[in-house]
Amino acid sequence: MKKTLIAALVAIAFVSAQAAESPQQLLKQGVDAYMEEGANEAIKAWLEGSPIEGEKTMLMQASNLSQIDAIYGPLKGYQLVELREVTDRIKQLYFVLYHENGPVFGVFTTYRNETGEWVLPYFKVHTEMEMVWPGDVGLML
Repeated sequence: MKKTLIAALVAIAFVSAQAAESPQQLLKQGVDAYMEEGANEAIKAWLEGSPIEGEKTMLMQASNLSQIDAIYGPLKGYQLVELREVTDRIKQLYFVLYHENGPVFGVFTTYRNETGEWVLPYFKVHTEMEMVWPGDVGLML
């Protein structure tokens, strides 16, 4: 039993430390960290290897997510609404974070670097859809 638990924890640590092979995987890694460990860990997972990793302004994003948690309740899940290919190396993801008491809308601009890993040089989340999504997102649903 003890060995199984240790093996499971090692596997979780390994998976969360892996570089993102797709923009969708990058989003999922952060959401998983968010649901298990909170907003700060989500920001760390999303920004790993990013040019904005470690920036003090990103601590404000974690604080904003924590404030949203206080009002909207804990994160319960997410949905990728749309993925747009800007170029072969730049993709935008429009998604919803489903909290217990309401949705939070987000956009990621992801970039495939020279080593082929997807990183996050820009993101924004907001409780108002119009603040982060252009008007045509989700029209194809």
